[in-house]
Amino acid sequence: KGGSPDVRNDPQNRRTVEIDARGNFMLNGKRMLPDQIEQELKRFFQTNPNLVVNIRADKDGRIEPFAEIINRCIRNGITKISFRTEADR
Repeated sequence: KGGSPDVRNDPQNRRTVEIDARGNFMLNGKRMLPDQIEQELKRFFQTNPNLVVNIRADKDGRIEPFAEIINRCIRNGITKISFRTEADR
């Protein structure tokens, strides 16, 4: 039931955006503003069209910061997006 399982991809193609319960953002462990994250993802996507963005949000956080990152990805043509509430194992 539900969607298909995640496809295992090359870790070099992956970027992880984390959103804590207070709505603070990090890209690959570095705290950033949404505009900075968008620019970094856009720049990486231009050189690597295999980019997959993992969005990991705190389960107690609000939906708006989560949706903001999704919208920023989509407007830059980044459509390979994976959603997480826990770290990868």
